[in-house]
Amino acid sequence: MSSTRIRTRTTGTGAKRYMVCYRLGGRYSREQSAGTFDKLTHARQRLTAVQGLIARGEHDQITRLANPAPAEPAVRSWPALHRRWLDGTHNLKPSSRLVYEQHGRALATVIGHRDPTQLSWQDCRDLVTALVQQGLSPRTVKAYTGTLKLVLDFAGLEPNPARDRRVKLPASQPNNPTSPHAPTSKRSAPTSQPSCCCPSTCLRQPA
Repeated sequence: MSSTRIRTRTTGTGAKRYMVCYRLGGRYSREQSAGTFDKLTHARQRLTAVQGLIARGEHDQITRLANPAPAEPAVRSWPALHRRWLDGTHNLKPSSRLVYEQHGRALATVIGHRDPTQLSWQDCRDLVTALVQQGLSPRTVKAYTGTLKLVLDFAGLEPNPARDRRVKLPASQPNNPTSPHAPTSKRSAPTSQPSCCCPSTCLRQPA
């Protein structure tokens, strides 16, 4: 017959510890521990939980209760954080999801191995400079920076360094087709794929 109890022991410093013990068989079966606590109140709570599991026959859950799985490690890389954000954003069109995939890869080249949750506004300013130096258009730099803002929002950075007013984006290039110096070219036909220049336009409105 199963049994449970709280065993009190005193440490070398005189402090008391309360161990929750249980047996799944008779008095000669092995006594097992379901956890040790500094406070009797917490030990009694664990004792009640163990008694309920034994009554329901969920013996394997007692081991999991006493030895919980380690916490999920914190995200420390840009690819991992970007992937977690993208996987959790369910209101995206398939074409927009592909665009954000490309944004993530491009930003990885300038963020490198740094922890994205430790970025400062100076780091974000330098990222913008690095994107410009790659020869990207102001429109593309703005799109990449928009994705950076969304991912850092998702990471819970407050304030978000990418949204700092000191992070200046390059000015848009003037586009005046009537200018005598503007090169002549045929206007390209519209495509069915979104340009996704601004990340907010890629998100579907909730029903």
